Amino acid sequence: KKAVFFTIIFLFCVTSIFSQKADSVTAMIETEKVTFSQVAYFAATYLEYLGTPTRSAEEIAEEMYQLACSFYISAGNVYTNIDIDGLSENIPAAMEIVEDLIYNAVPDEEILENLKADLLKERADAKLNQGACFSALQQYIFFGPDYIKSTTLTDKQISELTSEDLLAKIRGLMDCAHEISYYG
Repeated sequence: KKAVFFTIIFLFCVTSIFSQKADSVTAMIETEKVTFSQVAYFAATYLEYLGTPTRSAEEIAEEMYQLACSFYISAGNVYTNIDIDGLSENIPAAMEIVEDLIYNAVPDEEILENLKADLLKERADAKLNQGACFSALQQYIFFGPDYIKSTTLTDKQISELTSEDLLAKIRGLMDCAHEISYYG
């Protein structure tokens, strides 16, 4: 019997949630220029470190490994993708695990604070990197002076993010229209 490897990609059209300006969607971010793709990206990163009431993050990783499956969430201005890769016979079980994680993730403030600290340190280090500075200069030249402000959360906005807000964004994806693509 030949095992089939395939990928399921959930495409969530999130123009109604993540690509609108923050001032028209939530009071969590108080600038009118930041798009929610940055919040969605941070929320997706945060979710990878969380468990559920019945499974720890380590148990989820172990179960996915035993199923020979993996998942990844990527967020953009228009679409957010949840990719589930693995053997065809194991995809239903992997989908249940990912769905359980999305709906039942248990917040962990210590993990959130560590992620915030990592991001802030990464930004501070980038300011000392000539390549990163050159890339920022190119973006400024190509897209104008407001581009960075409209596509990047400020340090203050990052520090104000809460677990509840981030998990609500991820759970809100399941209420959006979505498309399932099968490759295999």
